[in-house]
Amino acid sequence: MYIHQPTVYLFLYDLKQGFGSTGAKIQERKTCFYAKMPSELVHKLRQEPTPDDPRNFFLLLKKEDRYFEEGSLERLYYPTVLGDTYGLVIGIGVKAEASIEWHSYKTFARLRQEIKKSLGNNQPTLGQTWMLTGHQKGEQITDNDAEEQAQKCYEAFNGDQSQSDNFNLEWNQEQTENQGKFLGGHLFELSSDSPKEHTIVILYPDAETADEIGGKIIPDWTQLFHYYHKITFSYVQSSKISSLSKSLFGKIEEVQKDLEHSLSHNSEQINDIEKNLQSLKSKKFKYNDYLHNLTFQNQTIDVNLDNYTKQLKAIKKKAIKNSKKVDLSLLEEFANFTTEKYKLQIQKDIEFFEQGLKLLENNMSAVNTQIEFNKNQIELIKNERNRKFQTLVSVGGAAIATANIAAHTGEYEGNCKLIIKPIFKLFGNQTLKCDDIGVWWVSPLFFNIYVALICSCIVGSITLWIRRKYQ
Repeated sequence: MYIHQPTVYLFLYDLKQGFGSTGAKIQERKTCFYAKMPSELVHKLRQEPTPDDPRNFFLLLKKEDRYFEEGSLERLYYPTVLGDTYGLVIGIGVKAEASIEWHSYKTFARLRQEIKKSLGNNQPTLGQTWMLTGHQKGEQITDNDAEEQAQKCYEAFNGDQSQSDNFNLEWNQEQTENQGKFLGGHLFELSSDSPKEHTIVILYPDAETADEIGGKIIPDWTQLFHYYHKITFSYVQSSKISSLSKSLFGKIEEVQKDLEHSLSHNSEQINDIEKNLQSLKSKKFKYNDYLHNLTFQNQTIDVNLDNYTKQLKAIKKKAIKNSKKVDLSLLEEFANFTTEKYKLQIQKDIEFFEQGLKLLENNMSAVNTQIEFNKNQIELIKNERNRKFQTLVSVGGAAIATANIAAHTGEYEGNCKLIIKPIFKLFGNQTLKCDDIGVWWVSPLFFNIYVALICSCIVGSITLWIRRKYQ
């Protein structure tokens, strides 16, 4: 069985301007995005809107420059600016009048290779969605037949993919049990192993629907998938932030343990304690920054989830005007999944980290209080030591001063007669003269030392007694 007018669209998205992006970074992202298009088209691009432009959807190419033909194929380049994001749709499809060999499932793999070849190594930063379309020339097919055909399209599309691509190469029954209805045809959605990629398969009822109506909804799909990938990207970012926050909190706990040990065993090492406290403050600042980023990602998901729901309703409204058979509940499941898993997980992480931050702030407050207490205690100890030292210096100074006075008062001859001669007479030497004393330990030098020491002890004792009595 053949599939008529097989067509492959690639919707890809790049971050244009993130929070706090520098001019150099913005220009780098612009260059990378433009590299995804042929150079002859880049020269035809319209000037991008300014950052304060209120429009959330801006086409960069005029209509006549978006489409061109190459033999049996039709190509589409549809570049847009979607607020802070670049969007690009690359489409390659088989013309209706092309030979029969083009209208086969195998053509999907060939079209995919054409797109990948045109992109080279320029991969999107936010995410991408592949859309495969075709029709059966007005033939009515059952739901089971539609699923069988969609599976053939999908498996042919992935037939020659390398292991490096992140697609589920097998058709998963669980992923397609609730197929949708779109413009009288059938719609299937398949996720990949990577949240940055997923695939849509649409089987239109006829060529007119595929060309006239399906083609006109490309702008709506562009916006819908933009919101889809902003949500998945924010969730991936939030997971990374949560992981970094948990790792940082572990390091914070280690610093806190060091602080507690220092306060308990080395309370006088204030410099080391304050150094650890400064490290703790630095880590707390980073931890708080992670928490703010996590909250920002949660808010980003809220905004884009609301936009996704509104855009899906807009697509459904357009489809209903052209067909009674419209059922996009399959795509609505993503909104439910986002609420029940993505947002719930992020909210739990935010609550956990808020509790951790509160605990950290309480601990830091207690540490600061303990440090101030230790500082006061150390100051009291220092003051006491200084007081004792000053007392000692005062006592010693007074003693030495008095001794010096005593040592230089009178002559050695008079002191000798007063002190030394009576000592020698006591031992039977009645004729000793001071000049005859040749013993070194009663020489004038040592005599003055003896006098100084005796006077020092007497005066020091008196001074110390006075200080103690009147303190």
